[in-house]
Amino acid sequence: MELSDYRKKLDGLVAEKKILKKNIEKDQKLFDTLDIELNNTIKARAILQEAAEQTEQLIEKQINILVSSALSAIFRKSAYKFIAKFIKKRNKTECVLSLQDNNGNIYDKPVDSCGGGALDVVSFALRIAFWCIHKNNNVIILDEPFKNLSSNLLPRAGKLLEKLSEKLNLQFIIITHLDELIPYGKNIIRVKGQGVIEYK
Repeated sequence: MELSDYRKKLDGLVAEKKILKKNIEKDQKLFDTLDIELNNTIKARAILQEAAEQTEQLIEKQINILVSSALSAIFRKSAYKFIAKFIKKRNKTECVLSLQDNNGNIYDKPVDSCGGGALDVVSFALRIAFWCIHKNNNVIILDEPFKNLSSNLLPRAGKLLEKLSEKLNLQFIIITHLDELIPYGKNIIRVKGQGVIEYK
């Protein structure tokens, strides 16, 4: 091999080195850019998580107050306290609902532990809470909302419906066979037997 061949080979290697150096510089710039983006994404996610947690705490508080107030309005001194708690499980947020009695006992599965009347009130109040968040319509249709509530507490439920309707400018359309709720309605349609209808 002659000297000129070595020169050509050396020039080729020098050119290849320059190309590799440029590629390395280009890749380093890309890496730096991606690193900055990653750090910004991590910071943004932390901010969003903090905002989400604050929102969850606010929603928790509002739901707890609303549902506990409804329970208190119906059951008075023997009322349960409602507890909604947002928790993280497998990178997802879940809402755990429970009731606490006056003795401090917490019922994590209220369906299995509490009376049907209390669950009716909780279910109704949660619908109102959901409506307060979305407010897409001023009408809520309820089918037998207090069917498990004892008859002596039904007038309180009627008053609660009446007050909520006035304060929230909300119309309830209620399907019920409970005569105790009738005095709290504005327009009453009675359906009897084979479609005989009375209107008040």
